[in-house]
Amino acid sequence: MNREDFIKFIPIPDNKDIILYDISLENLIDIDVFKEYNKLYPIFVDKKNKYMELKAKVEEYQNAINKIYLANPTWTEADYLQNLQNDKKTYSTLFGEIKKIENNIDMLQRNLKVINEKIQMQTSRDNKKINEKKDNIDKDFERDKEKMLNYKNYLDLYNLSLRQIEEQINDNEEEFQLLAKMQSKLEEGKCKCEFCGRMIKTVDEDSLFYKRMVDNIEKNKNKLEELLVKKEKVQKDIGYYESELKKIKDNLQNYIQFKKENDNFYAKKTVEVLKLEATRDEMINNISKLKKQLENDSRVKTKQYINLKSNIEKYELSLSNLKKIKDMKAESKINIDEFNTLKQELKDILKTIEEYIKFITIYYKVIEKKASEFCGPDYNFKFAKLEDYKIIPILEIFYQGVEYTQLDKTLQDEVSKYLIKKFSIYL
Repeated sequence: MNREDFIKFIPIPDNKDIILYDISLENLIDIDVFKEYNKLYPIFVDKKNKYMELKAKVEEYQNAINKIYLANPTWTEADYLQNLQNDKKTYSTLFGEIKKIENNIDMLQRNLKVINEKIQMQTSRDNKKINEKKDNIDKDFERDKEKMLNYKNYLDLYNLSLRQIEEQINDNEEEFQLLAKMQSKLEEGKCKCEFCGRMIKTVDEDSLFYKRMVDNIEKNKNKLEELLVKKEKVQKDIGYYESELKKIKDNLQNYIQFKKENDNFYAKKTVEVLKLEATRDEMINNISKLKKQLENDSRVKTKQYINLKSNIEKYELSLSNLKKIKDMKAESKINIDEFNTLKQELKDILKTIEEYIKFITIYYKVIEKKASEFCGPDYNFKFAKLEDYKIIPILEIFYQGVEYTQLDKTLQDEVSKYLIKKFSIYL
């Protein structure tokens, strides 16, 4: 048997029956309390979670403020200013010379801070330039390496072309020598053709054969001129690419050398950094001298000096902390206002939900009592429990004051049989 099986046979009490046990719940007479509770509980949980988050923030803010030092928590800003002014005036009158030394130390320390920031900025700029140069060198190295391979390919092509042109020029010159020889022989008498080996009789200069031979000689000359022009152009191109290749090889060598010396290069400081460091070291030295001068002055060991210095430091710190508290209050105002609003809303909801819980608690006590009366004095039941305003449905059976699961097996079987038999007419 489950919880529903036990409850469904029990007569459900109406609102009037419940209110008879607690007349303060009379305003719930016409309200579906379970329905309203189930609607309100998720809203309550959500607001409670937000409330707890804001509470943690507000407490953190309060703790932070409580930990901030104030020489006198009851003093206002005007109080601190007045006391600070009085002590500073006394201090200047009694320890004017010491104050001048302290002011010089303070000024040098502020300047030292500025110098250190400048050194840091300059070093950062220098490192950025080095990194940019290194990145550019890597890119340039890859670019020039690719360019070198292309130029080598061009150079191979132009050298091949030059060899072909030179071969054509040699062929042309041989042909020209043969044609010139034949022309000379023809003019003298019969000659043998240098190309086919036939004997040729003297040919008149006006003859077709002679004219063709002269024409071939002219074409041969023209062809030679063209080849010489091509050769000159190719030689210029070869010269250009050889020159460019040399430049690229020199660049690549420089890149490699730079990368080899990269670690040492990074260790070097620029002139600007060295100048700033020299100024910094001079300031540190001057500060050290002034501090030593103060240490050797017997007046700084007097009780009056120590008390005045301590008060001035405490008042200045307190003034600074008062401003910090003021800023923190301004930043936290929204959270505090929201926290206070939510606190009131939660208080109102809690009042209503506690009323609903009181009603529901009585409701379950009534049906638990009816179930017990029906089963006999040895039996008691619990149908709900409350955990942090949440009503959780349960079923707990007690036999002679012992919870069912704690009974021995024999008694459990007896109780089960009894209850099944008792409720069988309703199931």
